[in-house]
Amino acid sequence: MDDFPAFDPGAQFPKMSVRPEPFSEGDDDILRVVIGRANSPFCWQHGLRVLLLDEDAGIWSVAELQFDPATCRYVEIRRAAYDLEREAIGALLSRTLASGFEEVARASSLLNDWLVRNFGHTIDESRSRPRIGYR
Repeated sequence: MDDFPAFDPGAQFPKMSVRPEPFSEGDDDILRVVIGRANSPFCWQHGLRVLLLDEDAGIWSVAELQFDPATCRYVEIRRAAYDLEREAIGALLSRTLASGFEEVARASSLLNDWLVRNFGHTIDESRSRPRIGYR
């Protein structure tokens, strides 16, 4: 068991970033493009409600969960799948409207940060077409 180093809680780990490489003019090698896949879904919580946004194989899913204190678990209220990223983002942000404009702004900011971190673009740059071959 002495083969393993002692655990150091103050150790610094390198930060990793997942970002697609930008397209360059005349770039014919589509395989060079790093297709973004988030390590974890976007999650926004307000009170007992949680909204999730995730992408898998080009399908965007939005789910709404509600915490049930009696069973101490989250219950799925609704789920929808979208072909387009913009549709899913619009659906998610429209669900935040019931929580007030300040929460919409907070959710938008968090979502924007998540998109930049995982897919390399902002909400304003969300693509309405698939990313492969898009210029």
